[in-house]
Amino acid sequence: MPDHLHLLVLLAFEDTLSRFVQDLKSGTARKINSRRRPRGAFWQKGFFDRFMRTPQELLETLDYIHQNPVRKGLVEKAADWCWSSARAYARMESIIRVDFLDLPTRAEKNFR
Repeated sequence: MPDHLHLLVLLAFEDTLSRFVQDLKSGTARKINSRRRPRGAFWQKGFFDRFMRTPQELLETLDYIHQNPVRKGLVEKAADWCWSSARAYARMESIIRVDFLDLPTRAEKNFR
């Protein structure tokens, strides 16, 4: 999206979400600002998170993320948005690296 970012992240056991976001923001801000001549902060402070307890919640969230550019009128189909993992899920060439998870069926089962 032009003004925000959605990520689905599976953290390693020893990682924290706060640390992951801090590293992501600082690394990308340095690289982007080096190319655009810094004009203040690149990222807003803080972030919003959502814990997914079931495969169904994860799949619904993934669909929400994929449909976001469509809802905003930026593209007609989710896979048309080049910055989306929808392209990888559609088996198209994608600039987004996706680590596909072997999830249980769509039935409501808790993650273990």
